[in-house]
Amino acid sequence: MRARSTLWLVTLAGCALLVFATPARASTILLDLQNPPAQSFAPISLNFTATMATTTLSVAGYQVPAFFNVVDNTLTVTGGGPNLLGQTWTFTPASAGSEAFQGNDGYGTGVNGLALEATQYIFDTFSQTFSTTVGQSYTYDFLLYNAPSPYNQPSELVVSVDQGNVLPEPASLAILTSGCFAIGGFGLWRRRRAATAI
Repeated sequence: MRARSTLWLVTLAGCALLVFATPARASTILLDLQNPPAQSFAPISLNFTATMATTTLSVAGYQVPAFFNVVDNTLTVTGGGPNLLGQTWTFTPASAGSEAFQGNDGYGTGVNGLALEATQYIFDTFSQTFSTTVGQSYTYDFLLYNAPSPYNQPSELVVSVDQGNVLPEPASLAILTSGCFAIGGFGLWRRRRAATAI
């Protein structure tokens, strides 16, 4: 009887580790512009609500054969406050054809402006991670420039926020839990069968 109890405890502990060590990513696309028309520093404002204590903002895209400019970047608590973005973005270049770069855009925000240029249809990504308050609304504002026709396409710009690791959805939890109990039941059945054989 003690062996069975121990096996069940070990199985349940293993299940708990499996469930909570299998986090999902909570990524949300705020903007996806595919082949947009020419833009002359058009203002864009995007909002999201924080679900974690840290958030990563990503600006990704390609522009062939010219460029996008994403400038005058500010991210604040909705309604105003200090800019939460730092000067420098983390840059993840496309696997091929990248000509993107960042630098002082002259707008006085203290945040580098972005130039997304490419020779192939593969995303370059600029990102920043910052502290957020769960439940608080945030606003990301920037100006978008897209080259004039016929140099404005093909192109795509995607802005997203990744709010880190969260617990699996209820359906995923149910599947993981039922799998754990099935494994535990199988273990007990094998143990009982081995004991009967002896």
